[in-house]
Amino acid sequence: SCCCTKQGNDRYDAQGANCMMETALTDRTSSVTARAERSLWKSPTVSLGLILGLATWVRLHDLGRLSLWLDEGITTCKMRFSLRELFRFTVVDNVPPLYYLILHALQFWLDSDFLLRLPSALIGIATIPVLYWTGALLFSRRVALLASLFLSLSTFHVWFSQEARSYAFYCFLYALSLLF
Repeated sequence: SCCCTKQGNDRYDAQGANCMMETALTDRTSSVTARAERSLWKSPTVSLGLILGLATWVRLHDLGRLSLWLDEGITTCKMRFSLRELFRFTVVDNVPPLYYLILHALQFWLDSDFLLRLPSALIGIATIPVLYWTGALLFSRRVALLASLFLSLSTFHVWFSQEARSYAFYCFLYALSLLF
């Protein structure tokens, strides 16, 4: 509501003129604030942060609900091998040992199904900003955000990120290789 008072022939008194100036300033300030809020939501950093938050929730929700399946049990066995046994077993295995070496270094903290799957989930989450940087470098920020959103909700990527296997790690390394 405005306190402006009209005094014949479309003239305003002094109080009304001040009120009109205040109203104009308030309107201008609110439009600048609204533009800043809109541009904040259009900011790639905020958008990527929201996408990462969504990806984190999707990957960590119920991460330890299901028990380990056969291949994850094999991962558990391999991470407990000595380094000599691990490299000796690599000769007959089709999986490179780097993922198992990472788990071997963390084995004392990985004492539940959730914690055993956590490194894959974190690596899966870390793949999303790498894909964003690749997309922004090769195409545009909009394309990069869409690709990041699609990867964050990709059924296969979420599934592989929730397994104690090296699949999410391979995807991360592949995305990194695109940057270089």
